[in-house]
Amino acid sequence: MPFIAKSAVPVAPGPSARHWTFDRAALGGLSAFVAPPGYLLSEGLFEALQRQGRPVVWVRLGPEDRDPGTFLRTLVAAIQRHRPGFGWDPAPAAGEWPARFERLAAALALAAPAPASLVIEHAHHLGGAGDLLGALLGPLLDEDRACILTSDRPLPAGTLPARGATVTADDLRLGPGAAGQLLGREAPRLPAAAARRVTSMCRGAVADLVAVCGAAAALGPALVERAVDQASGVEDLLAELAAEWLQATAPDGRRALALALEVGYSHPAMSAAVLGEAAAPPPGPWLQPLADGWSTVRTGWHDPLRAALAPGRPLGPETVHRVAGTADFAMNGIFPPAAASRPGMLPHQGKQDR
Repeated sequence: MPFIAKSAVPVAPGPSARHWTFDRAALGGLSAFVAPPGYLLSEGLFEALQRQGRPVVWVRLGPEDRDPGTFLRTLVAAIQRHRPGFGWDPAPAAGEWPARFERLAAALALAAPAPASLVIEHAHHLGGAGDLLGALLGPLLDEDRACILTSDRPLPAGTLPARGATVTADDLRLGPGAAGQLLGREAPRLPAAAARRVTSMCRGAVADLVAVCGAAAALGPALVERAVDQASGVEDLLAELAAEWLQATAPDGRRALALALEVGYSHPAMSAAVLGEAAAPPPGPWLQPLADGWSTVRTGWHDPLRAALAPGRPLGPETVHRVAGTADFAMNGIFPPAAASRPGMLPHQGKQDR
């Protein structure tokens, strides 16, 4: 059973997550959001689709999806989660991969008729399998649907059908005025000079700006001001803020966060099974809440959190390898079967415990 968290939709959007490009994408057609981490809060995209009255099939890809068979199984599992009763056997069948994806698109069109929507997050993980996106999306665009992709990097030319819009970081970026207003509203006690440096450092990336606002509220403006003065860039700033944020975190919370960073996701049941207690990662801007009690580590926080957690090494390699080799997790859909059969092959596995 594929990793069930990959089809959990984002929840709990805040006002800062909204953007006019999300509203435009929710009107229908093909939209590709291509921007580095930090520029897009996908909970705002989900909210826009809800406002437009579009039921959604949501899927979040990982490095394992560069294999066409895994990508196909991921899609089928997501459709089955959002459309119970969807009948499709993802087992290998006759025909080339494009034909299989075209058949899946036809089945999806029947199971999720217009005005349904399909969202594929992190399409940059597909690599060569990205060529199959045209076979999947083309038939779906013949009716009133919204088909939306997000990618941290530009996709190869010709990957997507020509009839679509591309949204870049330039479109998503908050201008200096809007960024200043956000900081003034959410971090009013942050000194003006520090706020201007944050605005310049974050370059209009809304998730980074929201993170600084959260840090000012949780840690105080003086600490954030010192971190801003010492940071050489936004990643350095996030790492410093994470280190300060985690100082008061108990060891079980740090272990839960380290596990979430290794896997890319967190859930109380997963923490209980792996760590022996249902410890939750410490709350912070690094976690994006998802449906059914799941959360995911936001992409832009992977390296800063690794830097903050590295000195204590709260999660050793033996823990991760033991999890990967536990068949029960695959049977319950917590990890992909491929990971359960190959120790160390967890999706989004980090580097600190290798």
